[in-house]
Amino acid sequence: MSVGGGMEQEGPKNANYYWEQAARLMARADLAPTSDLRQVLLRLAQRWERLAIKAATAEQTLQTVAQASPKNITDLEVYRAASQLIRLFPGDADAEAARRSRRAYDLGDMLNFIRWARIARAVIARGRTISHGHAVN
Repeated sequence: MSVGGGMEQEGPKNANYYWEQAARLMARADLAPTSDLRQVLLRLAQRWERLAIKAATAEQTLQTVAQASPKNITDLEVYRAASQLIRLFPGDADAEAARRSRRAYDLGDMLNFIRWARIARAVIARGRTISHGHAVN
């Protein structure tokens, strides 16, 4: 109970919870004494099923995002992208990477924002390495 006397709202449940609630209502609908009550229970069960589908979709999205995490991009891939950007924009590669990172941020695309930020840092680091006369492979 919260201080205001109301019930605290719980977070979203997983899809199985919603499927179980839908199944429970369908079972009750089969035992309903009137057809009106049966229809009401079946409509409620359909709402639970919609929630289950939404929850399953959200779970799949989270799983997909976790697999496509910027952490899953290796340092070698970041280095290669930085090298390619330097070849395409020889005098302006760091600014171009920063622009792309900012564009992704403005669009709310955090995955690509982080990717481009890593590439921008790699471009800057590579520029320092070249400017200090070290060989870069």
